[in-house]
Amino acid sequence: MIAKNSSSAAIIGPSRTLSSAMYVESKRGMSQQPSIQNATPKHLQGYKWRFCHITQGEAESGLERLHQCADKELQVYLNDKEFQ
Repeated sequence: MIAKNSSSAAIIGPSRTLSSAMYVESKRGMSQQPSIQNATPKHLQGYKWRFCHITQGEAESGLERLHQCADKELQVYLNDKEFQ
């Protein structure tokens, strides 16, 4: 794997199915824009595909589950008669 100029981008070397390197880029800024991963593989005959994967919903749902678990655990301690 060869790192590109940006710390969030990398070039993955050619494999058996790709004739050239596949460029994978992951963008995440400090703004509210979603996390995006772009991949542009090139087929042996020269065809290019562009794939874009947005992961913001997965992160938000994971944080929501974590928040619910923390609330549930906190309620156990708050409802305990020893602490009242």
